[in-house]
Amino acid sequence: MGGQIDMMFDNLSSIAPHIKSGRVKVLGVSGRARSPLFKDIPTIGEVVPGYETSAWGGIVAPPGTPREIALRINADINKVLGSPATNEKLVAVSWESTIGPPEWLQDRALRETPMWAGVIKRSGARID
Repeated sequence: MGGQIDMMFDNLSSIAPHIKSGRVKVLGVSGRARSPLFKDIPTIGEVVPGYETSAWGGIVAPPGTPREIALRINADINKVLGSPATNEKLVAVSWESTIGPPEWLQDRALRETPMWAGVIKRSGARID
């Protein structure tokens, strides 16, 4: 916005006000689908086939949490995320929720770990 950065990746929720004001120009969104708030902005995958990545987070429990407790917490979270009121608030800030079993988050993390490990290796980044 200040003219010092030529390009960047950021979360839509962080820059939505600046997109709306015209202070930044968005070239594409990195998820698999267009944003419900910015339907005119294409996905990067529309230009670069197969491209998809998105920021995500989840709620986790300590190792050894009894399965029945994890399932009860998961059911309560899914109920809240599935409510129209919650969904409306999330969409308003460009967030999306995924409702599913606890294994969904673990599967995603395991699926993405090799991809991000490769990105880190190719970047040459290292811990000193």
